[in-house]
Amino acid sequence: MSPEACVALATMSTQGKGGLPKEDKAVASYYTRACGLASMHDVDVDGSNVVAQGCAKAGSASAGGKGVTKDPGRAFEFFTRACDRGDKASCDQAKKIGPPAKK
Repeated sequence: MSPEACVALATMSTQGKGGLPKEDKAVASYYTRACGLASMHDVDVDGSNVVAQGCAKAGSASAGGKGVTKDPGRAFEFFTRACDRGDKASCDQAKKIGPPAKK
């Protein structure tokens, strides 16, 4: 499945469209999958970076515990991935959360 398809399914699930349940767990799963799919074609036709978008949304879900267990360390990782792909808001979120404490 492509990152574009994952983001599209997450968006549809957020809205409960296309026969998909309106379920936070499914939405978080689709965004997490989009973030994990490195692609040579990360930039969508409208100029947005779908992998960065998936990572940013997965970071938000992890930071807020929406559909997944709240995990600031994982949120930091997702926001850092989105930041690395040019998402400035995710850079700010990663700085705000900070890296997980070393054990």
